[in-house]
Amino acid sequence: MATADQELKQFRNPNEVSTTPTQQELQQYVTPQYAAGWREIGVELGLSDAKLRFIKQDHPHRIKECCNEMFSEWLRVETTATWEKLFSAIDSGVPVRGVSTQSRHVSITISPPIPAQKPTMKQMKKIVIPKIAAHWKDVADFLEYDISTIERIEEKFGRDCDKCCDELLRSWISSNHGVGPKTWGTLVTTLKEIDNLTAATEYIEKELGLN
Repeated sequence: MATADQELKQFRNPNEVSTTPTQQELQQYVTPQYAAGWREIGVELGLSDAKLRFIKQDHPHRIKECCNEMFSEWLRVETTATWEKLFSAIDSGVPVRGVSTQSRHVSITISPPIPAQKPTMKQMKKIVIPKIAAHWKDVADFLEYDISTIERIEEKFGRDCDKCCDELLRSWISSNHGVGPKTWGTLVTTLKEIDNLTAATEYIEKELGLN
């Protein structure tokens, strides 16, 4: 049976699992499933027994509050906190009561924070390409594509900006070309740097629920 760490490596690329979760993300994706095992997870994350006892004393019989405060303390003291470290700690801790080993990672692995998700071409075609196609060369430049690649795309599709943009973004998310990691966060940050795409970027952020 695959561990949570192995599942993450299959689901996300290495750059994405190295991102730092926020307190809001932990409360939304993790606490609902793992509150019952908050103390064991805290031990695996390196928190002291004394600190965990204080948390329990502050929130007697309120395991969700204990779990949230445990995560808050972990983010405060761990300068290199990542999703990968959290999943490793969950795999190393005792099984959570009422949640099977096979299913206990599902909601987190399929619901990573939006900026860490890798875009799909279906999403690109729906909310990105219609808004940025006319400026695809600028996007290619800011994604750090060389002029020869831009010329090759233009030679292949001529003045069809939608197809040129499709080819560019397909190449970007499926190869090692261009800036990375290949996530929504990287793409949106890049688009924000392009003066002509301010309105388009705001639209994309709204569709993704980022503003």
